[in-house]
Amino acid sequence: MALLLIFTTSLTAINAGLGLFVWHQLHQNQQSIHCLQATVAALRNVMSKQALDMEELKERKAMAEMAVDSGTSSIEIVHRTIANTTFGVLDKLSQNELYKAGTGHLRQIHDGTSQGVYGSIRIANREIHSLADILLKQQSRRNPKKDK
Repeated sequence: MALLLIFTTSLTAINAGLGLFVWHQLHQNQQSIHCLQATVAALRNVMSKQALDMEELKERKAMAEMAVDSGTSSIEIVHRTIANTTFGVLDKLSQNELYKAGTGHLRQIHDGTSQGVYGSIRIANREIHSLADILLKQQSRRNPKKDK
């Protein structure tokens, strides 16, 4: 009974720590989203009014790319931490080798799928921003910047 109490208390502490970490990451991601929303608004303004010059637009694009990459990494870390905790508990609670082997197989599938998803997000992010670079170059050719 005492072992169960220690185990549940430990899990509660781990979950509290993870909750705090998730809250912190959520706050950072909300700031990144706010930055992205500002960037989108600025991009729309540029497209309709040609208000921002090309260098500022490129900087905002780079900032958006970094925000998506950073947000993806933060979420991946939280996801991996939760998965490691969950699979660790399942492994400890497994009564025989058959269950442990099944849990290990599920973990391999989960980890492979997760790595594929996060990798795909990063690839898509890079490709979208490569396309944005091409579009920006085309736009700058159409509207050459006057010397200051």
